[in-house]
Amino acid sequence: MWVDDDGSAAAAPPGRADIALDAVGLGAGAVAGIVLVGGALVAVCLRTVDARSARDWESEWAGIEPVWSGRLRPGPGAGED
Repeated sequence: MWVDDDGSAAAAPPGRADIALDAVGLGAGAVAGIVLVGGALVAVCLRTVDARSARDWESEWAGIEPVWSGRLRPGPGAGED
């Protein structure tokens, strides 16, 4: 029976297996947290790069599309109001 400084009954200290299991669980939780945060950062970076690429493509296409499509001058029905 284990007692504390006051002489009251106390729980036995954890065994080696319990300590090892706690350490493994804590380590796995830490790795999972790091992976989640890293994945979120990568997702945000990729979304930012993709948005920037889309904007650049839009501006380049606006200059090329009239030449490519053969519509150099707006005509009837070209969306002019």
